[in-house]
Amino acid sequence: MTDNALFDQAILFAVKHHAGTVRKTSALPYIIHPLETMQILYSMGAGMPLLTAAVLHDTVEDTNASLDEIYRKFGKQIGSLVEAHTEDKRLTWTERKQHTIRTLPQASLEIKMLVLADKVSNLRSISTDYKRLGEPFWDYFNAPKEKQKWYYSQIQQALTELKDTPQTAKVYGEMERLYREIFE
Repeated sequence: MTDNALFDQAILFAVKHHAGTVRKTSALPYIIHPLETMQILYSMGAGMPLLTAAVLHDTVEDTNASLDEIYRKFGKQIGSLVEAHTEDKRLTWTERKQHTIRTLPQASLEIKMLVLADKVSNLRSISTDYKRLGEPFWDYFNAPKEKQKWYYSQIQQALTELKDTPQTAKVYGEMERLYREIFE
């Protein structure tokens, strides 16, 4: 199967699995987030396997899709990218975030780019909805604003090498700007 055909299948798979779900603080269909994550990666010059993984990155974490299913349908390369970015929902919010922060410095460039794109998409959404809702916005989350600030600060530190990498510098700069706008 060609990369483009696999990508098309991933979009259909993600749309099906995220059907009927919306972002936490708006009525926007959830699928917008993985598609935006993919678009951010495209702007960084990511290849088709990483773009495909971006479309699928929340299916295991947030739907009834399994990692076995991802590996079976999309192969080892895409499956391993999705697996590396999938949080274990059996852990507490803090444990999940600490795991991400602890493992990110040793991750591959592809995983770091996926995390960067995911976080920039999330920060864009946070910025828009926080401006609209004000402080009550934080009530929608599993952790308060101060913990969210801590987490995004740690992500920035873990991804700091991307600040000086030509293909990722612009997106990293957007992450820094959004962080300051939201938290400082």
